[in-house]
Parts: sequence; structure tokens; C-alpha cells
Amino acid sequence: MKAVVEVGEKMMKKRIRICALCLAMIFIAGSCGDRELTLEKIAYDKSAKDYTVYLKENGEYVPYLVLSSDYNGNVLLLRKYLLPENMQYKKHSEWWTRDENGSYYEESSVDDFLNTEFYDSLSPCTKDNILECEIEVTSKESYQEDDFTTHYIPRKVFLLSAFELYIGGMEYSTAEEGKRLKYFKKMMAAEKSACLADGKKLPYWTRTPFIYETCTVVVVGTDVIGASTADLSLAVRPAFCMDKETVIKKSGDVITGEQVYVIE
Repeated sequence: MKAVVEVGEKMMKKRIRICALCLAMIFIAGSCGDRELTLEKIAYDKSAKDYTVYLKENGEYVPYLVLSSDYNGNVLLLRKYLLPENMQYKKHSEWWTRDENGSYYEESSVDDFLNTEFYDSLSPCTKDNILECEIEVTSKESYQEDDFTTHYIPRKVFLLSAFELYIGGMEYSTAEEGKRLKYFKKMMAAEKSACLADGKKLPYWTRTPFIYETCTVVVVGTDVIGASTADLSLAVRPAFCMDKETVIKKSGDVITGEQVYVIE
């Protein structure tokens, strides 16, 4: 009889331990389910699956690619589609000449536009989440020297550089600005192209001077990579950074029948 009682007590204790373990697992699972999802988790270098988030511009949701979880310590976002209106890299007077360093990013019209008009088009929530970060740009001294130099400038909104876009073959005419982005590593030139929301492909500016002449800028074309004079009107593709812990949520109100990530 004693042996039977001992066996029964052991079975009871075992069942209690199993129940306690199950309850603990349910609690942990519930906690994980309630945990807020952050922007860092869906970045391309963390998860090459769902790396698109929707933000509001002029009151409408627009898709952004979440490219890197560590762009100078923050998360890098790049607009999926080009802005609807083209613009000159550097506006100029009728007396503009090719000796005015028209391709110098820090004094370009597009840089000013991105941090004024474009920035103002973003929702208050988006603006609150955008961080000022240090981007690397070609220095003016590079226009007179063979050894290209760079420096850093603080910006909230900016263009990506040729080096960040994994554009090769221009080492003798461009400086290395920033760090290469994994997202573009295996892409051919045509795959780095971008389009408007309606699917129309257009060439777009980078922030990299092509120092063959002082007025030319590296451009991502519809099929090839090239350079264009700063006075032409081409497409613009904004980028900016947010904190890694920026909270994202799923919403079914953006695209009918589909759940997408949003920041709101």
C-alpha cells in the first residue's frame, strides 16, 4: 500500500510541474504577442521579407522601404516611389556656367527642397519620428584635387549616395560617401531604377558629384547608371532615418484586403 501511495504522490507532483510549465509558456507567449513591434525588426538586413512601412505625406499613406537597421546607429528608410514632380539638382540664373560647382550637394536646390517643402509635407507623427543624422558628402576641395575628400553634414532628409547604392566603376570620378547598403548589393543597374506610383520609370538624382566636370551628378537611369548636368530636371527619391525603437502597427485601412505596417 505504501508503495502505491508513493507512486501516486510522484505522479501528482509530475502533473503539477507540467501544468506549471504550460501556464508559464502560455504567459510568455501572451507577453510576446502583446509586445510592440519596432521598425528595426522589419529592416531589410534583419528580415528581407516584410520591409515596407507606410507613412503619411500630404494626408495620404505612402510606402517606404526599411533598408537598414544600422545607418549611423538608426534605421534608414527610402521612399519606394519617386516624388511626382521632377526638379533641377541646382537651380541657376541665365548666367550659370559649368564652373559654379553646380553638383555640390550641400548647396544644391534639391537638398534645400527636401528639408523644407518636402519635410513640411509629412505628417506631424512622421516628422516627430525623423532624426537628424550625419551624412557623408563630397567636399568642395575635391573639385580641385585628385584625392577626393569628404565631410559630414547634419540632415533630416537626404538623397542616397552612389557608394551607398553599390554603384561601381566610378572610382576615378567620385568620392566614397557613406557605407554600402546590403539591399542594393546584388542588383544590376536596371534593378536600381525606380518609378512613379503609376509604374512609370524615370532617372533620379543621387547626392554624389561626378567630378569629371563641376556641374555633373551621378544619376540612376531607367536602365543604366550615368551622370547628368545639375540644371536638368530629374526625379527625386527621399531618404531619412528613424529611431530603432519606433513603434509600427499593422493596418487594413491602407490597401483594401491587405494588412500593412504603418507608423501613426
